[in-house]
Amino acid sequence: MVSVLSLGPEASPFERFRAGLRIGSGLAAASFLLAVSFGAITHAQGWAVAGSVLCSMAVFSGSA
Repeated sequence: MVSVLSLGPEASPFERFRAGLRIGSGLAAASFLLAVSFGAITHAQGWAVAGSVLCSMAVFSGSA
């Protein structure tokens, strides 16, 4: 696996960008699955879309 730090200063900005995408793709996939499961649960409970979004913002912004 290529690290952003192991690319060195001679790497192009595009190569560094692609390395960053590879590193972040695992976290993005996990976040996506969490968001889909949260949306499915709130939909099954009969919540409105606005309520789901507001609750998600309040709950998950506190973890940041």
